[in-house]
Amino acid sequence: MSKPFYILSLDGGGSLGVYTLGVLAGIERTLGRPLHEAFDLAYGVSTGSIIATMIALGDEVEPTIADRYFELAPDVLGPLLARNKTNALERHSERIYGDRTFEDFKLDVGILVTHEEYDRPMVFKRTINPSGGGPDCFLSGQGLKISDAIMASCAAHPFLRQKRIATSQISERTALDGGFTANNPALFAIADATGPLGIPPEDIRILSVGTGSYPESRKWTRRIIAGIRPLKTYMTLSRTSSNTVDTLRGLFFPDVRTLRINDSFTERAYETDFMEHDPRKLRVIFQLGRESFEKAEAEVREFFGDVGA
Repeated sequence: MSKPFYILSLDGGGSLGVYTLGVLAGIERTLGRPLHEAFDLAYGVSTGSIIATMIALGDEVEPTIADRYFELAPDVLGPLLARNKTNALERHSERIYGDRTFEDFKLDVGILVTHEEYDRPMVFKRTINPSGGGPDCFLSGQGLKISDAIMASCAAHPFLRQKRIATSQISERTALDGGFTANNPALFAIADATGPLGIPPEDIRILSVGTGSYPESRKWTRRIIAGIRPLKTYMTLSRTSSNTVDTLRGLFFPDVRTLRINDSFTERAYETDFMEHDPRKLRVIFQLGRESFEKAEAEVREFFGDVGA
């Protein structure tokens, strides 16, 4: 076998991305190097796109990305109105990314977005191989501000506002959260690697990290919001989408070595949802991610193979 081609695939899930960070912090510590040095391609959707892009810029999970995320999540998901959530996310995105574009990434990246008018996926890529073909949903991110791609991938309407986005290759269009297409971007990442990038399936190793599954929140404020907006339905569809993609991956790409980390937690102490903004609860979920890593540590070490080399 040739040198393994490592892919990082990160699910959407609002503030529950702190679980993802808990898992990744353990992996980064075990590998002993920043994650952008361990992967060849990173895919993210919604909150996963925020984490994937910071990794691809060379930031370490702990403390840099985690500290930023623990500031971002309460500010974005605390306000009631969609415009206030959107404005908060925009402020944090501008602060984190500034004017940096896809050309600033240290590894190849795919950010999944939904085209609202045509109900189709759009994947903004750092690298487009013109001779490799591939689905027409793969779009060049050349010149695209990372902050604009983040706002598009996280536009979970009606909780956040839609995003108008354009590049030098496409006219302006309305974008929605990539989770409306697939809350787990693993299939798009594999299609990219085996198609345009020309990587044999047997050479691919994909680390797919979810945001965990938790009991429904019983807080009266959450129940009021759920009655006004389709919060429970959105959460159910997001989890189902992630699990369906993982099932299809196993059916259609059995030769692609995959390590999926995404545990379920049934204790009532862990009840929450993707709009969680209590810093104390977010710290608890982050710790659950650490525990999931610890359960999978032996698999992680075998998965990478070069740990300690």
